[in-house]
Amino acid sequence: MWYHIAPDHVLDVELTNAVGRVLQWDAFPDARQLALSVQDAIVQLRGCVPLDSVRQLAEFDAWCMFGVEGVDNRIETTSKTDIVRLDHSDQASHR
Repeated sequence: MWYHIAPDHVLDVELTNAVGRVLQWDAFPDARQLALSVQDAIVQLRGCVPLDSVRQLAEFDAWCMFGVEGVDNRIETTSKTDIVRLDHSDQASHR
C-alpha cells in the first residue's frame, strides 16, 4: 500500500489558507490589519490591533487549527488600555 505524504511546504500553504479563513471569519481581530505566514507548521502573526485582547484572540484563532505546532504572535497593540475581564468566582470570594 502506498501513502502520499505531502511536502512540508504544501502543508504550510494549507495552514496559511486555513488560518487566514478563520481570521477573516472572526469579527475580531480585523484580518485586514494582520499578516500571517507559516513555516514548519509554526504560524507567525504580524500587524497592529487596538487592544491586547484582540491580539490574544488572533493567537487563539491560529491555535484552533489542526496541524498548527506553534504560534509566534508578533502583533503589536496601539492602546495601553484594554477591556477588563470580570471573574465572577473571584468576586464571590471577596464578599
